[in-house]
Amino acid sequence: ADAVEQELVSQIGLKPDSAKTVVKATAAKSLEDFAAETGLQSSPEVLELQRLFELAEDYGIGPYLRFDASVVRGLAYYTGVVFEGFDKAGVLRAICGGGRYDGLLQLYGSKKEVPCVGFGF
Repeated sequence: ADAVEQELVSQIGLKPDSAKTVVKATAAKSLEDFAAETGLQSSPEVLELQRLFELAEDYGIGPYLRFDASVVRGLAYYTGVVFEGFDKAGVLRAICGGGRYDGLLQLYGSKKEVPCVGFGF
């Protein structure tokens, strides 16, 4: 963690306190921990994710979801939440991944932004 903080300061130009917050936030094991670490408890993004987890509980799939702030998908067109899917046994690497990409269709000629979510195996 210390090496990452140092790199964020020396290579990216973050202030040391900001670098420490980034490292702690990406290590958070729950949405609540992430929100507390970043001070974003009332942000629209955190509230939207809280609602997602509430809905997942209501639909009986809550036990299958886990918050992980360290997940970063490698494609620049994602504009919101990204996710990965794993086998139930937890033996394999991610077997699917995806996320929200509201501006993607504009890259292919759409005249307006179209909200989209998708994933691939």
